[in-house]
Amino acid sequence: MKKHILGLSMGVAACAIAASAYADNNRAYTSQNGTGATNTITLNQNDDGGALSETNGGGNNTVGKEGTAFSQNGGGNDLTVSQTGSYNRLGDAVQGLQNGNGNSANVLQAGRSGTVELQQRGTNNGKSSSGSALTGQNGAASGSDRIKQDSTSNNGTIDLRQTFSTNGEFNLQQSGSYNTQTVRQAGRGNQVVTGQDATTSNSSITVGQIGTSSSKPNLVTATQSNTSSSTIEAAQVGSGNNATLNQNGASNNSSIKSVQGGTDNTVVGTQNVGVASSSLSFGQLGSGNYAYGAQFLSVNNSTLSVNQVGSNNNARTGQQYSAADTLTLNQLGNKNIASLVQVEGSDNTMAVNQLGSSSEALVRQHNGSRNTATVTQNKGTGNYAGLEQTGSRNAATSTQSGSGSNTLSGPGSAWDVYAQTLTGAQVSNRPAALQNGDGNKLSNTQDGSNLFASASQIQNSNELTNKQTGMYANLTSVQNGNNNVISSTQNGTGTDTATGIFATLTQTGDRNSIVGSQVGSTLTANVTQLTSYNTANYTQTGSNSSLNAVQQGGNSNSLTSTQGDMAMLMSTQTGANNTITSTQMGTAGLTGVSATLTQTGSWNTITGNQTGSNNKATVDQTGSYNLAVYTQSGSGNVANLAQIASSNVVNSAQSGVNNTINARQR
Repeated sequence: MKKHILGLSMGVAACAIAASAYADNNRAYTSQNGTGATNTITLNQNDDGGALSETNGGGNNTVGKEGTAFSQNGGGNDLTVSQTGSYNRLGDAVQGLQNGNGNSANVLQAGRSGTVELQQRGTNNGKSSSGSALTGQNGAASGSDRIKQDSTSNNGTIDLRQTFSTNGEFNLQQSGSYNTQTVRQAGRGNQVVTGQDATTSNSSITVGQIGTSSSKPNLVTATQSNTSSSTIEAAQVGSGNNATLNQNGASNNSSIKSVQGGTDNTVVGTQNVGVASSSLSFGQLGSGNYAYGAQFLSVNNSTLSVNQVGSNNNARTGQQYSAADTLTLNQLGNKNIASLVQVEGSDNTMAVNQLGSSSEALVRQHNGSRNTATVTQNKGTGNYAGLEQTGSRNAATSTQSGSGSNTLSGPGSAWDVYAQTLTGAQVSNRPAALQNGDGNKLSNTQDGSNLFASASQIQNSNELTNKQTGMYANLTSVQNGNNNVISSTQNGTGTDTATGIFATLTQTGDRNSIVGSQVGSTLTANVTQLTSYNTANYTQTGSNSSLNAVQQGGNSNSLTSTQGDMAMLMSTQTGANNTITSTQMGTAGLTGVSATLTQTGSWNTITGNQTGSNNKATVDQTGSYNLAVYTQSGSGNVANLAQIASSNVVNSAQSGVNNTINARQR
């Protein structure tokens, strides 16, 4: 049996005999019951809202009554409601109810301060026969279940609940300001597409979905347009859920927040075109989750944050054309990936914190100034940090600690702001961590074993600081420009070249400085400075050390080195007014202290000191006004000094047994 109530109309035109005191104050209450019945309610309550100043005027239409909601029980029920005017209500203080399976509701309110309170219990409510995903313009146009409050619906309220629900659907739309939406779906395979369009201000969308099946995940799509002082919040519990949350237009003083608990969930959130003093935040608890967050086009004084707890999670975030913004990403667990990018901005702050092993942090600040990037990876092994900054007066800090196999390098040659971070393209090649611009600072700290760091700075007045502590540390630092500084500290032990400490430091330009130290055993350092007025000061403390220093292609360069026992020095200077000062200290009974010093040019000076056994020094100067002073103390020492050209001076002293000096001057 089909029960049908059609055309309940109590407006002014339909009730001409009604007194004016009762006009525009319509009420409809209905209850339909029947198992297996197909019930239908169609209500039209109309008022033009033009007599707001009159008593009881301006709408005030109600479906249901205070304390008693309308209800449809059974299955396959249809509800169609159209209300115009102000202060209209569907469900008055108590939610209207459709109880059963396969129900549908289509509600339209035209007017301000409208309220819709609706509850559906059962499965397949609003489910289309095709089973396809919902579509709609800002969440309104299509779908079997729909609630729409039109462009005149300021101060509107929608409260929707679907309980004991599987495959439930709903489309919601509000247009205007000071609107509120609340959606709760409990079950599996539910979908809601909701929007607040036109000029959305001081409005909110809140969606909660609870489900446990990855085969029937819940979906939410929420959109706000031309947004100010508005919020979107979505909470999902279960597996395989998906949330797409967007604020388009001028998103001022607005926020998006998503919380997901479970595995294999996905959240995508964007704020774009004039984002000021707004926030975008995601929280995910579980494994295999994915989060994508982006703030685009003129982003100022805004924040983007992601927190993920679990393993195999992936977060990709970006801010574009930004100023004074903050981007924070925290991951707790193993095998996580974090990508952060800020493009074309200044005074921005970026921080990524990862606690666990085998994780990646890819960080890029592109074409900006006075930006700060911080990468922290703690208590893990096999972590990778990729860092790139372009622009001036930027600062970056990378800290890695754990038992070993951590790496600092670049984010990858194919790591484009859109192709990599925002669309998830794979990283192909990984160059050095990069800062390109003037006045930048990069600080790197690594603890553990099997450490690797590669960093490069281009342009002038930059500072690069590296500190590595542990067994087998490999460091590469490159600077190209003038007035740059490299500070390098390595502390560790090794028994052979496979577990030793290695440093390669290279500077190209004028008035650059290298200050480096290695403490431990099996130490190797390669120092290269090209062009003029450069200074290198390197200290090796320990055993089995090797220093190869080259200063070439300019004038007035200076090298100062200090080494421990079993040390070897190879140094080359090309140019005029160069200086080499070398000190080597050995231990009696040990072999291996050796120095090879070469200078080509004019006004060069070599000063050397060796203390230990089986020492060997070879000095070769080619040019004029050269001075070589060498002192050896111990046994088995050999000094070969050769000076070619004019006005050269050699001063060599040996003390010990089996010493040999060969000096040649021309």
